[in-house]
Amino acid sequence: GLANGTVGSGYEGISRIFHDQSVAVDPYTHAVLRGRLVAAAAAGYIVDRPAVFGLQPPVCEAAWMPPHPFVVFFHGTAGAAKKWARTNWIAVANYLQTLALPVLLPWGNAEEKAEAEAMAAVMPNAAVLPALSMQEATLLAY
Repeated sequence: GLANGTVGSGYEGISRIFHDQSVAVDPYTHAVLRGRLVAAAAAGYIVDRPAVFGLQPPVCEAAWMPPHPFVVFFHGTAGAAKKWARTNWIAVANYLQTLALPVLLPWGNAEEKAEAEAMAAVMPNAAVLPALSMQEATLLAY
């Protein structure tokens, strides 16, 4: 059977009718660790060390990457109800400017690009990024 529901994971209580054994997992367990713990319990072993996936950061250089710490504003959203007011973004950018932190504005479509350009027009420390490949976008996480 599957583990109990954890915060941030899908869980269908009715699934319990299809199994007679469950694995208790702390409700705040990360999804990857949760899966490892359930598999370990089913296979009879103990998870006693962190997962090693062997992933390496991409070797990619981008002219737009600032040479010092920066902040990324992920301002785009699929739902209007989740959209943060532009005035809030501007207020945060103004504060970040006092810390000499540049703001990077990525975008994924024409509407988001227009929004990024409008924001950058009133944020002296902001730069609208060019269209990014998936590999280039991963650089924003470093």
